[in-house]
Amino acid sequence: MGLYVVSTLGGTSRRLVSNATLPVWSPDGKHIAYFRRLPGQSYDLFIANADGTDETRITNIKPTYFYNVAWSPDSKALAFLRSFLSPAKERYTEIFVRAFDDSTTERQITNDKKIIDDFCWASTGEIIFNSTRGGDVDLWVMPEDGGAPTQLTLGAGADRVPRVSKEANRLVYVNESEPSNLWTLNLSTKDTRQLTFEDVQVILPVFSPDGSKIIYWRSDLFENKQNYFVICSKDGSEPTKVVPLVENYTLNGWPPARWSTDGKSILFNSFRRDTVRKNPDSVVFHSAFFEHELTANITRKIADGELFDLSRDGKYVLFRRDRDSISTRTVLALKTAPEKPIKEASSPWTPSQFSVDSKSVITQDSLGLSFLSVEDGKTKQRVKTSKYFAKIHPFPDGKSILGSLWDPARNNRSLVRLLLQNGSVDRIAEIAPTASIWSFGCSISPDGMTLLYSKKESKNRIVLLDNFR
Repeated sequence: MGLYVVSTLGGTSRRLVSNATLPVWSPDGKHIAYFRRLPGQSYDLFIANADGTDETRITNIKPTYFYNVAWSPDSKALAFLRSFLSPAKERYTEIFVRAFDDSTTERQITNDKKIIDDFCWASTGEIIFNSTRGGDVDLWVMPEDGGAPTQLTLGAGADRVPRVSKEANRLVYVNESEPSNLWTLNLSTKDTRQLTFEDVQVILPVFSPDGSKIIYWRSDLFENKQNYFVICSKDGSEPTKVVPLVENYTLNGWPPARWSTDGKSILFNSFRRDTVRKNPDSVVFHSAFFEHELTANITRKIADGELFDLSRDGKYVLFRRDRDSISTRTVLALKTAPEKPIKEASSPWTPSQFSVDSKSVITQDSLGLSFLSVEDGKTKQRVKTSKYFAKIHPFPDGKSILGSLWDPARNNRSLVRLLLQNGSVDRIAEIAPTASIWSFGCSISPDGMTLLYSKKESKNRIVLLDNFR
């Protein structure tokens, strides 16, 4: 890997610098800035003459990944990014400027402790950059010497790669988003239907016990304050925001919320981050699950740990003791006495789940499915399955399991019905690669006719703003 130059008319290329990447020409065309790795060292920021001579190391950045650099309009200074870690082990980046005079001093011009990954330097003496300082990844502009930034863009998705015209009156950038929305699949006719039309992630849907409502997790990847539960009608209409108050905890949509038997309450997970006193740079996550009464708007803590499932009769819970523990092991206990486990259930291949009649816990390993009694934890039944089969949900009839079957020859997954009586498999439909169809990603309607799931799509757009100031 190295830097090469070639005529715009074509011809033979000529190597300028070895072991270098991400070159940026200075506006006057006399210099090149780039990242180069010296033997036995990490990548650092260098500049050189346009012909590759007179190489100078600008600063020792030691980046965890490559960053953009930007020249000042007069080619006399260079802006770059440095990466830092907060005491909570969260990465953030700041913009620094180095002038090419007799001084080797770097000036830090941002101090937000947020993520910045791209920027440009306008001829007006301003720096345009993207940042999470407002929540989403939006574009901001600030004086080249520092100062209060002004927000330029708003809306869903991440705004990246800002580039400004020479006259600084036109701005072009890329808006990236990967929204997920709810879809249904009629398991009989194979017809699909989109229920929600959001520009954020709408994921982890669960039908209510009577099938009239849906609860899902609405997640904005760049803004925690926009993460919350939503309850809507089964057709996606009448969405209602649900934000239970859990002091000192942060709402968590994963594993998904569970409905109470009467549909009047939901059980959900939350977490908090605690700094270890002996080592301020270490963070420990603690999880707990709660019950929230929808009408009374009352929330109470049930137990520490992560809730995986609630039995259909509402008596039993399956939970992991803590999010830092082994994820394949869940604790079976009465909901009223979670501190007194009946048994630990291990399900290495797919998460443990309750059977429809609430009498068993279904687990899966390399040999197949096991049904463990909720009363004594003993194995009641085993069903041998293909090593390419993954359990999703039991059908409401209790006689079959909805699952996915991987076809290595075709490199795809199919939705299948596994009959528990004899272990035979009936193919239902092929699963789209962007569809989140797995045990925590979808739900079956109480009548067994409809599969509810989320599907992701990518939306990348080039946006041009005229007179953006």
